[in-house]
Amino acid sequence: MKLEVVSLHGDAPLQAFGYLDGHPWYFRARGDRWWFAVAAARELSFDLAIATTVQRGHGLLLSKKFDDATCRLTEPVARAIIWRAARAAVAFLE
Repeated sequence: MKLEVVSLHGDAPLQAFGYLDGHPWYFRARGDRWWFAVAAARELSFDLAIATTVQRGHGLLLSKKFDDATCRLTEPVARAIIWRAARAAVAFLE
């Protein structure tokens, strides 16, 4: 598995994007929930990756609540969540 993080920034929302084995992915955390979307097609841009995944079902969308009284993720925690979500998405992409 090759996970590339191109950008990770913000705190409300915290957003990140990159590539997972060449597939564009997008991560967002706001409030008490995070979302990780990865596009099935490799040629999509990051903004189309999330739109295509969510609206048309051409990819995988993972989402989960997190337990934090402040409802804000730190960058190290976000990176750990992204890594676990990416590992779960690899089977879908194969």
